[in-house]
Amino acid sequence: MTYLSADHITYGYQNTPVLKDVSFSAEKGTCVCICGPSGVGKTTLLKVVAGLLKPESGTVLLEGTDITGSLPSERRMAMIFQNAALFPHTRVRHNIAYGLHKLGYTEDEIDRMVNETAQLLHIETQLNKYPGALSGGQLQRAGIARAIVRRPEILLLDEPFSSLDKPLRAELIQELDRIRRDRGMTMIYVTHDVDEIRDYADSIVELRPAVEHLVSDQ
Repeated sequence: MTYLSADHITYGYQNTPVLKDVSFSAEKGTCVCICGPSGVGKTTLLKVVAGLLKPESGTVLLEGTDITGSLPSERRMAMIFQNAALFPHTRVRHNIAYGLHKLGYTEDEIDRMVNETAQLLHIETQLNKYPGALSGGQLQRAGIARAIVRRPEILLLDEPFSSLDKPLRAELIQELDRIRRDRGMTMIYVTHDVDEIRDYADSIVELRPAVEHLVSDQ
């Protein structure tokens, strides 16, 4: 049974089609790259998988269960956007811990989870700082930490390192891939530059404009 699949997804904005009959799948623990030029619906497809958008037609299946109508919080997924989107007036520690109280974790459990995740991403010395005091790379590390602190099964990434220089992008992608392998996460990585993720991707989904959406595995 396929672990995660998006089957025949169609979605449009104000009667303008963005995705038309798009399908792709991911096995558990693998990395899938979704690539293509701007405007072909890469982010839209990711939001459909995350539950942030409901498709006009098509289904999203997780371990054979239709989750198309499920809330984002019910999907065992976390999403990282281009902007780390940390709360500027909240210390990094509390940014990473955001939402954990509502899930029933105790203060001691939250402290342990935050500290372990920060160490994993080499930002343990930045926890008591405010986001404005962090470098671009540290901000993205903090954003990743907030996403993975709950140990999601699936990590969705929307060009998360596009604002960083090439060497730092390569470093963060390598670290993220190590974490993915260590934790057995499935990763869906959206980019316009497939070369940055090619060495880590188990399959590549190429989106083309309008009706010409194409799935190609490499």
